[in-house]
Amino acid sequence: MRDRLTITVSNIHGARQLTLHVAVVRVVVGVVLFAILFLLAGLVLVSWLGKTVGTLQAEIATYETRKQAVIADYQRALEAQNQQVMELSGLVDSKMGEIDQLQSAYSRLAGEFDLPFEVGKALPGERLDQVEITLAERRLLLGRIPNGYPVQEFRFGDGFGMRRHPVSGQRKHHNGVDLAASTGTPVFAPADGVVVYSGYHSGGYGNLVVLSHGYGFTSAYGHLSKMDVKVGEAVFRGQRIGGIGNTGTSTGPHLHYEVRFLDQPLNPRPFMDWNERDFNAIADKERKVPWASLVEMVHQEMLVMARRSSPEDAASAVN
Repeated sequence: MRDRLTITVSNIHGARQLTLHVAVVRVVVGVVLFAILFLLAGLVLVSWLGKTVGTLQAEIATYETRKQAVIADYQRALEAQNQQVMELSGLVDSKMGEIDQLQSAYSRLAGEFDLPFEVGKALPGERLDQVEITLAERRLLLGRIPNGYPVQEFRFGDGFGMRRHPVSGQRKHHNGVDLAASTGTPVFAPADGVVVYSGYHSGGYGNLVVLSHGYGFTSAYGHLSKMDVKVGEAVFRGQRIGGIGNTGTSTGPHLHYEVRFLDQPLNPRPFMDWNERDFNAIADKERKVPWASLVEMVHQEMLVMARRSSPEDAASAVN
């Protein structure tokens, strides 16, 4: 029959016949052929994957070599930068020592020759409520002398004055206030100024930014996680200068904030509370600054500016 296949097997004992349906034979042959093709395809795939893996391993080895070279270059550059930072820190410390000597010399001369004021001492009558000052002069002072908060959301840590150092355990003077906040919290300039220091300070401040605001005032911002300004850069009140961090001698993320006048550390809290509405309050809280002399200096500056613009403005500035 055409739809069947008969297979005869003969031996010494006789012959046997095996009858299969043609469709079954076709299925078996198809399965065998498919298995052979699948096996060949698998062998080809395994060979291709082996070659691909070998190529990828070679590329990975190449990239690893390049990565190690880049890391080595970065480490050398970082070591060179750290060396420069140490040299600059030593130079800054040396200059600060010179400033202290000059300040002491000025104080002695002030006493001997009756100079306008002596560093660290308030003169009689240096009260803002006893000095005539225009709105423009107030705003000029508030624009150039630190005031307001350098951080928006924070909690107060150690304040200004004597304390037991949280790391060394020694009792020593704390020259600023600590404002605790999460790492990366923005730090803003409280007044216009120029960046005179931006880098790592080996004296414990960690990443430090120092601004010079004019009229003898400076402000400092220590333990920053990053510094957004460079030395020589002019900054304006409200401009971001860095982010809160935990660098240097620190036990947690916070901002160490200082305000100085002629390099004398002042309590920053009165300056943080100072504003146009309570303008005169700063003179009662901070008596180490000759406020009346500063107001007179600003008044003369406004007169000069007015004269350069027009005689009418100069007359109104005087009045």
